[in-house]
Amino acid sequence: MPSPNHPPTALSTSAKSRKAKTVTAYGFVLNVVLAIVKITAGLVSGSYALLIDGFHSLSDLATDIMVYVLSHIAHEEADAEHPYGHGRFENFGTLMLGSFLIAVAGGIGYSGVERLIAGTHQPILGTAALAVAAFSILLNEWIYRFTLKTGKEINSELLIANAWHSRSDSLSSVVVVIGIIGTMAGVFWLDTAAAILVAGMIGHMGFSLAWSNAKQLVDTALPVEEVDKISAAILQIEGIRSIHSLRTRKSGSMVFVDLHIEVDSRASVSEGHQIGQWVTLKLLREFPSIEDVTFHIDSGEDFHIERPLEEVSLQPLRNKLQQQLTDAWSSIEAAQQIHEIRLNYLTTGLFAEVHLPLSAQSVENIEEQLIQAIDEQHLNIRLHFWYGDPVEQEKTVAAHDTVIP
Repeated sequence: MPSPNHPPTALSTSAKSRKAKTVTAYGFVLNVVLAIVKITAGLVSGSYALLIDGFHSLSDLATDIMVYVLSHIAHEEADAEHPYGHGRFENFGTLMLGSFLIAVAGGIGYSGVERLIAGTHQPILGTAALAVAAFSILLNEWIYRFTLKTGKEINSELLIANAWHSRSDSLSSVVVVIGIIGTMAGVFWLDTAAAILVAGMIGHMGFSLAWSNAKQLVDTALPVEEVDKISAAILQIEGIRSIHSLRTRKSGSMVFVDLHIEVDSRASVSEGHQIGQWVTLKLLREFPSIEDVTFHIDSGEDFHIERPLEEVSLQPLRNKLQQQLTDAWSSIEAAQQIHEIRLNYLTTGLFAEVHLPLSAQSVENIEEQLIQAIDEQHLNIRLHFWYGDPVEQEKTVAAHDTVIP
């Protein structure tokens, strides 16, 4: 059954979207400044590593635009076309971001290796380049912290990924500083080596982002330790005997849970559903990333239908079963007084509760007659007899339990 309404959160979907777009806009403006300053300083100082780091910042502008657009789409409400929401756009965007970083890293690395092989190294104006690189480290670190804080606040993997992209910029600038210092000390090839190392860092970050989100796009389950925590929380609910087929998947920052829970075989439909509602509420409260819980109630050991379908054996449903009982009891006058028949489908077989009026207790051998008629028709049904007036059926006056061999 589908879950109830999601409990209210601190931030609405529209508020989350606004925060994501605001922090991305800040990052965009600052990356414009960094790209201009680093590319200019790289050209003037002659530092290849700083120039490449500038183009790295320039690539951030494209990713900031993508994050800005996708943050808006990913936080739109579910609709008829996307009943599970638009979270997968976030996964897709992060996958594209990672792929873009890999491409950038490949180009930078190839160019750097060519320079090393050709030996095209030159002295650089180290002091100016060093100052710009240090400025880049501080500014990128601020962007990283600000973006990461907001990403965690609104639970956006796309924003968190963009934050780590900024952290990679900060770390690449550290490498540039090392390369510049080495070149100032006379080791001229170190600047180019620093550029190649920056490319490797960018590529590693890109691969991590692309791989993790590609897994989500193909419905990879949550890590085992997270699934274990969810299982432990579910088993704390009263009335649950076991859990079957607990499945999880992610859509952007949202987690969806599907599970089968086993309850007492005598539990009513409403009781089983109520237990499932308690499970849903507990998971939504204790795991903020869970967006929806779909549960199936089992009254016994879980049963999965697998091919070949012609080998599947199921018990008959009510209409057919009631017709079989009517036919079997057609010659028994007291059977016409039956108020109700309640069915319980158990793993051990079919169990039927037969409700008769109090007056039927005086009918001689009524239970034996009903059982004998079923036995003659070879119907494998266990019977439980209840006696009471229709208006007070829930106030049991007498009960007898008889089982067909």
